[in-house]
Amino acid sequence: MKTNFSHGATFEGTSSYLGILTFGVGLFYLFGLNLFLPAIGLCFVGAVLFIQVKGISIDTERNRFKPYLHLLFYRIGFWYSLDEIKEITLRYFNESQNIYPRHIAVYTATARCYEIHFVAKDGELYLIQDIKSHSAALDFCKELSEKTGLPFKDLAPGHKNVS
Repeated sequence: MKTNFSHGATFEGTSSYLGILTFGVGLFYLFGLNLFLPAIGLCFVGAVLFIQVKGISIDTERNRFKPYLHLLFYRIGFWYSLDEIKEITLRYFNESQNIYPRHIAVYTATARCYEIHFVAKDGELYLIQDIKSHSAALDFCKELSEKTGLPFKDLAPGHKNVS
């Protein structure tokens, strides 16, 4: 059975910077050179590159997975064998960022969730999904572990290590 997990727009990486550059060149073509059609095309391509969507596709029947980059209607990536994966891990993710609106007060935006990763034998991490609740993430890990036949570890702080 093939399952796809999309991580949404990332706004990071080389293709996002390339998208901004392409969009800027498109605007230059539009306003500086008055070339309407190439400008619209470049702006469209730049926007698509900037708003890229990453994800992972898992095919349990063929024992493989594919980390992909979703550009428009195409998923670009390579298939890898699940034999290259050592385990599935559940990790707690916490990121805070300070926001300074009009330099009056400081607000802190915090993102807290549980991330499920494939851990490759060479140590590389492949993000599968992030879930807000620990119990839902644990249930998802158990189900994924049964489907793929891989062991999993719960590395979330304050919880028992489940294997």
